[in-house]
Amino acid sequence: MRTDNKILKFKKKVIILFIDYFLFAAFSQIIYELICVIFDKERFYPWYIRLFSFFIYYSISELKIHKTFVMLLFKVELNNPNQNKINLKFIIYSLTSILDRTILLPIHMLIAILNYENLFLCEKLSGIKWKYKTE
Repeated sequence: MRTDNKILKFKKKVIILFIDYFLFAAFSQIIYELICVIFDKERFYPWYIRLFSFFIYYSISELKIHKTFVMLLFKVELNNPNQNKINLKFIIYSLTSILDRTILLPIHMLIAILNYENLFLCEKLSGIKWKYKTE
């Protein structure tokens, strides 16, 4: 059915990114509530907790299993030739994916609505592409 050379459409990647962003928001809200309960504070959520939860949800899962939870549901994974190893390409991918998933997400949505095909910034700079999962 799906092969390695079948191109993953930009619209599908943007939909995955959009759903993934809201799942991460729910994930970080649960962490916020747990930290408030543990430290018995009404408001406690420093910026490094957000960054740490972002790192756990995206970077660790993409390094170890080559996909996030939503990518798993859509049967999409990263095409990383050096799997399970931290190298320069993966570091570039991880850092620029933060921009793609936060600041550039509305721009990606607009590009997808206008039916343009494009790559994410993290794909362009690192060379690690999204692909359909092979069995």
